Amino acid sequence: MTLKLSLIIGLAITCIGLQALINHIYQIRIFKLLVSWLSHTFELDRGLVFGINLCLILTAICLVFGLSRFVQDGYNKITQKPMELIYLGHHSEIAQTFVNPKTGEYFKSLSNYEPPNLSFTSLGKIKLHVKTFSQDYSDSLQTLSLPNLFFRGLFYVWLLTVFLAFFHSAAVNAITLDFPAHPLANKKYLDALDYVLAPFSLNRYHALIVVFGTLFVLLPAEELYNKWQSKQEARYAFQLPTKIKPNQLVNGELVYASAIYRRNHNDDQKVLHIDTGVRIVIVKFNKLYPYPVYVSLKYHEYAHPQVTLSELKRKAAANENIQLKIQPDYSLALVDEDFS
Repeated sequence: MTLKLSLIIGLAITCIGLQALINHIYQIRIFKLLVSWLSHTFELDRGLVFGINLCLILTAICLVFGLSRFVQDGYNKITQKPMELIYLGHHSEIAQTFVNPKTGEYFKSLSNYEPPNLSFTSLGKIKLHVKTFSQDYSDSLQTLSLPNLFFRGLFYVWLLTVFLAFFHSAAVNAITLDFPAHPLANKKYLDALDYVLAPFSLNRYHALIVVFGTLFVLLPAEELYNKWQSKQEARYAFQLPTKIKPNQLVNGELVYASAIYRRNHNDDQKVLHIDTGVRIVIVKFNKLYPYPVYVSLKYHEYAHPQVTLSELKRKAAANENIQLKIQPDYSLALVDEDFS
């Protein structure tokens, strides 16, 4: 299944599902409600209208793309034959590299849960993957496991409730202005919410519990499951090469360098990205293993003041070689003399 087809299916599911749900709740087609809402845009409070429209657009986009990915992942899980791939390290902060030892094919995989490997000991792990819509990308069977798909499905249901909460505000205003005979006309937001939830034996308090409670239960449960999965016994394709010893110097190709930022808010509640002083560097080694591998390292600029981020980025752009020292735990450390 191609990415375009999965997007079309995701859009179709979202449109058909919302049409059926809105029509059932309000007894008015969603198209009529939206036309009415938009036609009175300049008559209502502009801040309110802008906020509601923005939230509706964002949640609708998330639903379409989320359901598209959900359909794609379900299709891949059912149709694709699992492959045993060997983990060769992170080639960026969010992407991993794998190889199929039987065919020699290399695959990229987006890493949502695993941080970049900071040691040689992390390399060579065998994982079951399936191909995705792109020939160069694969997805872990752990990501496509039934519990993970279940958690994601619950998240999309939660996202749907958020969309409906904002849509309810638009619907009540539209009904009051253009459908005066409707039972919701001139009702306040919460009173109207009680009215539409009554057929489901629910009220405004149940809605609040569902919207906020589900998220507080869902996220920790998913995190606990992922931690449990990460602690499962792993198989490895190869051992540490004899050239990799503590205090040994090795040469590698610098392919990535970046600063790590943390988010903060100032007095005006604006989001600030503050440089932590920590740098992440990814180095590629072409001759140590049967395949090219990537090992990451983190350091604080205070520990290596002569190693500037601009110089690291220049070397990474040129794919220059740098010298590094292997630590007792088989992680890497910069050699200052290489930058003097």
